[in-house]
Amino acid sequence: MAPVRLANGWHIVRMVEMKPGGGTEPVPFEQVRDRLATQLRRQRIDQARQHFVTVLIDKANIAVDDTSKCTGSPKRPTLDPAAVYTTAKRSASSVTSSQFR
Repeated sequence: MAPVRLANGWHIVRMVEMKPGGGTEPVPFEQVRDRLATQLRRQRIDQARQHFVTVLIDKANIAVDDTSKCTGSPKRPTLDPAAVYTTAKRSASSVTSSQFR
């Protein structure tokens, strides 16, 4: 068993069986060099872009709502229950019985 780090955390992997010719043979470095270089380049670009955006947000003093991060929609305003009750009570007291005839 061995720990493996993936994008969504650490995992413990245990090899149960190894079959010959099952794609487990090492690939020569020359065959994967270009693909690895491209992946590394993309990772570095993504990291630089994320750092740049973080610096811009910090400098601009922008507050990002967690709800909009998850859903992509703006956070709906919340109502203070006490204010709603007070407003409803005030509105109800201004209604007269003549309005219902």
